[in-house]
Amino acid sequence: MRISSDDNGIIFSIPLASAAGVILYEKNDGILNRSLVLGMTMRDVLLSHIITQAVLMVPVITVVLVSFLDLVKIHNSGPLEWVVLLCVLQGFCGLCLGEIGTL
Repeated sequence: MRISSDDNGIIFSIPLASAAGVILYEKNDGILNRSLVLGMTMRDVLLSHIITQAVLMVPVITVVLVSFLDLVKIHNSGPLEWVVLLCVLQGFCGLCLGEIGTL
């Protein structure tokens, strides 16, 4: 069994949903408007969200890779470093889409 694009969809969709959920929660509660009134720029808000979500993305990638590669015994025909890099980049793309899509 090989890793398919459906398996990596988890790594894309979890950061996307969490980033979009956090931004929408802040918009609905008025926290985003209060932060902007206090002098924060939108760049500061986006940078803080991206850093926080990127840190939270590491355990998600770890759980997905361990579960797919060790528990389910999915075959990996390349170096593990490339798989990890691909998952990090794919998660970062989902994170950025969630951040930009909700603004």
